[in-house]
Amino acid sequence: MPLSSLSVANVGMHEQGFKYLVHQFSKMQQKALATNREFEQSMHLDVSRNVLSDEAVKSLAELLCKFEGFRSLSMMSVRPRIGRKDTGFIELAKALRENKSLVELDLRDNEISQSSV
Repeated sequence: MPLSSLSVANVGMHEQGFKYLVHQFSKMQQKALATNREFEQSMHLDVSRNVLSDEAVKSLAELLCKFEGFRSLSMMSVRPRIGRKDTGFIELAKALRENKSLVELDLRDNEISQSSV
């Protein structure tokens, strides 16, 4: 049975762990393509309440451009409140134009600046 949900919410994951997770999803997709299998398209990923840098969010955006397996993504409160930029969320917004499978995105409690919206 394929993986349908993965929650790593509130586990203290930082940039390095998140980039590793993104890399593993990329490998899963490549393996599915190499074996001519359809990848499960109803997967839910929850990375809420972890401290993710703009670079980590950019990595996720890159994955969303390539990977059509996520149906929902929860990213509640994933940012440090001090010294933040919105470049990761800007890249995420761009990736949403490319991704056709994601139907639910939760970005609550992230204080995204008005200029980035």
